Amino acid sequence: MKNIKKYLYLTIGIVSVILGGIGAFLPVLPTVPFLLLALFCFSRSSDRAYQYIINNKYFGKTLQDYHEGKGVTRGVKIKAILFMSVGIGFSIYKVQSLHLRLFLAFVWLGVTIHLILLKNKVK
Repeated sequence: MKNIKKYLYLTIGIVSVILGGIGAFLPVLPTVPFLLLALFCFSRSSDRAYQYIINNKYFGKTLQDYHEGKGVTRGVKIKAILFMSVGIGFSIYKVQSLHLRLFLAFVWLGVTIHLILLKNKVK
């Protein structure tokens, strides 16, 4: 049973990294939540994969600080809200369904509030 859990976490982590990578280029798909999920899954399944994510030169330090509860810098918050706003705004513009537009707006609002309430980390 322990091995099944380990492989399940590893599989979810790998899929999350792939989706996060795709999300870096598609405005509809978020990047950071998938990378945080991958970090969580790898911490329970593969130390090597966890170290790879946490030591990544592009986003490792930010993910590590967030994961350890140290907070994020104001610049990271601003960039995250800006990119998310552009991506979700574009999606709301393109989607015809009122229900989906409202859902996207609530997701935007929830994530924005979460980011604003995160502890500020001084560089």
